[in-house]
Amino acid sequence: MSLSQDDALQRQIESYKQQLMQMYQRRPKSLEKEQPVVPTIVSPSKDEGSYYSGTEFQDNNLKVGYLKITTTIARRAIPIEGARCVVSKDIGGGRRIFYDVYTDEDGSTEKLPLPAPDKSFSEQPESDHRVSASYDIEVTKPGFVPVTDLNVPIFDGILSIQSVNLIPDTNSNQNPDPIIIDESYPSDERR
Repeated sequence: MSLSQDDALQRQIESYKQQLMQMYQRRPKSLEKEQPVVPTIVSPSKDEGSYYSGTEFQDNNLKVGYLKITTTIARRAIPIEGARCVVSKDIGGGRRIFYDVYTDEDGSTEKLPLPAPDKSFSEQPESDHRVSASYDIEVTKPGFVPVTDLNVPIFDGILSIQSVNLIPDTNSNQNPDPIIIDESYPSDERR
């Protein structure tokens, strides 16, 4: 990465941080103690099964679950700092991005609040409601093969930790094909 590209990336990161701080400062102080603020869906999206709009998705996912992403190499022995993690979902005609964050020196993101359905739905055997919300996570870092985890479940009030083991790109490909893991399949049926 050239110095000018690195400077542009740093400016973009700083701009994003300032936007987040402005959003944080605008929310009412009364909400801070009651429950975490759920991020607003911010970009166009693609249809996902029974949810035809962002409003319908949010109406059916009024509770909050949490996601923390950890990135490592060498079978989870070494944390990877600076891996880009994009948390998104297909809803109502396009992809909606909930978070675009980077891992810290411990290879982890912060705890990310996400909309989730009420856990009481799981106690109703005949309920048509989903018991979790699912999100896709794309993890990238220059010099490593990208990883995409599909359908990562998020449950009301639960912290889900998604571990991503990155593999160095030994072929020095400019755009290597990502490793895709579908979390909706049992582990012996993964593609």
